[in-house]
Amino acid sequence: MSTCLNGEMPAHVVKISAVEVEFSLFSTDILENGVALTCAELRIPIIAYSPMSRGFLTGDIKKPEDIPEGDMRKYFPPFQAEAFYENLKLVAEVEKVAAKKGATPPQIAIAWIRAHSGEDGFPIIIPIPGATTEARVEENTKDISLTEEDIKEIEGILSKFSVMGDRYPAH
Repeated sequence: MSTCLNGEMPAHVVKISAVEVEFSLFSTDILENGVALTCAELRIPIIAYSPMSRGFLTGDIKKPEDIPEGDMRKYFPPFQAEAFYENLKLVAEVEKVAAKKGATPPQIAIAWIRAHSGEDGFPIIIPIPGATTEARVEENTKDISLTEEDIKEIEGILSKFSVMGDRYPAH
């Protein structure tokens, strides 16, 4: 039985069944901050939300005005002013990879996440893309495999690119 830091018995112990965290080509923090490795050590799967980088990779958003009124992304730093256009540069690079594979950027984004799942000391990672149409569901579930060369190319792109803007507004 485990004890608390003060030596007392804990009131209760709860098993963590999964960790839900943002993980995408725009948000790779879990690869550097120990979350993925800790989850792997403890055999805790990761549920990766926003695998399409909050819609950046869908192709629907080419300029800030494409974000509908009332959409919370209008307030998120990566979608504002010069950060928006700088971040579109990563989208353009992913589009090039997708074109070579005969796939869409969302399919590449999901395949990249799946390529990390259970490999090289990583836990099982389950991407949960949002979809509002049947066509998007079909697109998101098409099985695209990335080769080792594809992954190296994507990792090379990511190593040269820094997403501009914090994930959330300061307030």
